Amino acid sequence: MPDWYYERAGTRAGPVDEAEMHRLLAAGTITRATLVWNAGLGPNFVPLGETTLAPPATEPPPLPASAVDDTLAWVLVAIPLGAALLERAMGWTSTSLWGWPLAVFLANVAVSVLDERRVIRSGVSDRTIRLGAWVWLVPVYLYQRARALKGPRYYVWAWLASFAASLFVGGEAGSLLDGETYLGTGVPACDSRFEIRQVRQLFDGLDAAKAAGIASSGVTSARELGAAGEVRTCAAQIGASNGQAYTVVYTVERSAEQIVTNIQVR
Repeated sequence: MPDWYYERAGTRAGPVDEAEMHRLLAAGTITRATLVWNAGLGPNFVPLGETTLAPPATEPPPLPASAVDDTLAWVLVAIPLGAALLERAMGWTSTSLWGWPLAVFLANVAVSVLDERRVIRSGVSDRTIRLGAWVWLVPVYLYQRARALKGPRYYVWAWLASFAASLFVGGEAGSLLDGETYLGTGVPACDSRFEIRQVRQLFDGLDAAKAAGIASSGVTSARELGAAGEVRTCAAQIGASNGQAYTVVYTVERSAEQIVTNIQVR
């Protein structure tokens, strides 16, 4: 019987006979993961668990990736696009990072936590992957999930496609790009992208504008008239679709984490 060599603290130990290897294994000095070699194994060290020295398994192996339910992973994929479609269908207007965006974030976290528990119950060891550390960042979580299961990563790419599609739909993700959501602190400036958008929307919603069949075509000369506490008073010129320019005075107020804008046409 060929003598055995094994890895110990980064060095090669041995040679020892098979009886000694079994004694070392029973004592916990070596484990199924320890690299071992003898003349019958070929040119490379291999994990002890892949040799005839391996003791019988006492626990069932993890389920294969194909057997683990992916339903919640696909729910995570659907959330970005689904949230954007729902926001557009309901006609909601986002004026703060709190509220709807927070609800979407918490939904992502909740689904990720439930899915993580399902993955762990499949027998996967979470000690090195640590899925729970990534439940707040969905694409990374999905990537780590695929690694843990040693399965395909198609739902990672599907999530990225869903997120990209949500930008075109123009829901919450889109509003982050088009200035509908205020990302700053304090009261927005009179000429900020957020405020210009709000002023145009409010002008277009005025009964007089609707009755005349006109809509805003642009905002110019936005300026601050004064500020007091959490309220800013502004003025601007609104170009309309009828070729006329209208002077508007508007106030911007931060209240309960919401930005409230009111306008008057002069």
